[in-house]
Amino acid sequence: MRGLADFLSGPASRAVLDRTDLPGDFDFDIEFAVLNGASNDEQPSLAAAVEEQLGLKLKAERGPVDMLIIDAVHKPDEN
Repeated sequence: MRGLADFLSGPASRAVLDRTDLPGDFDFDIEFAVLNGASNDEQPSLAAAVEEQLGLKLKAERGPVDMLIIDAVHKPDEN
């Protein structure tokens, strides 16, 4: 389920955390309207697809998220 959460973070444009506590590997397909920025009105939204097709629910919450911050970038010195 962690792999699913990692995948859904992209289309959801936010961090998706696995709080299912379901162990093991799963093999499934999911179809939803917005994938890679393309819209398709014939497909359900991401949240609706997760609930209808997988029986899971996406729940929005606020909380701390790990971030990597790069303060500066410099070209290396010549040898």
